[in-house]
Amino acid sequence: MAKQIAHLDSSALLMASWDDETNDLDVTFRNGRTYTHPRVPESVFDGLRSASSAGQFYSQNIRGVYV
Repeated sequence: MAKQIAHLDSSALLMASWDDETNDLDVTFRNGRTYTHPRVPESVFDGLRSASSAGQFYSQNIRGVYV
């Protein structure tokens, strides 16, 4: 099992990790809460870590989509 970890430059998000076996994406907010999103494609994780606004990308492409 290999997890890829990205530290995010965001006012809301602290970090994200993606598991290449389960495709689970864990997103940790600056308030300490972590949310797990199942079956997230690697391309979406790549988009999150390269987005100019990680918070906006998360809101538009992950939250409510991968539940």
